[in-house]
Amino acid sequence: MSNSDSEQHYPTWHEQENARLQRELDAVRAEAQALSLDCSNRLSEARTGNAKVIHALDTAIMFIEALLAWLPEGLPMNPGLASAKHRLDEALKDIRRK
Repeated sequence: MSNSDSEQHYPTWHEQENARLQRELDAVRAEAQALSLDCSNRLSEARTGNAKVIHALDTAIMFIEALLAWLPEGLPMNPGLASAKHRLDEALKDIRRK
C-alpha cells in the first residue's frame, strides 16, 4: 500500500465551491418546482371560479330574457329596464367580440 492510498483526500476549494453551488442550484430547482405547482393549483382554482361565475351569468341572462319575452307587446318598457337591457346587450356584444 502506497502512502497516497492511505492518505485522506481533502476537497480543494474548487471542489467545495462546486458542491456548494450544486446544493444552491438544487434548492433553487426545488423552490421553482414548488412555485410552479402552486401557480398551477391557483390557475385551476381560478378557472373553476370563473366557470361558476359564467354559469351564474348565463342563468341570469336566460332568466332576464325569459321575463322580457313575457312582456305584453306594445307595452312601454320602464326606462330603467330598457337602459339595463341595452347595457346588458352591449356587454354581451363586447364579450362575443373577444
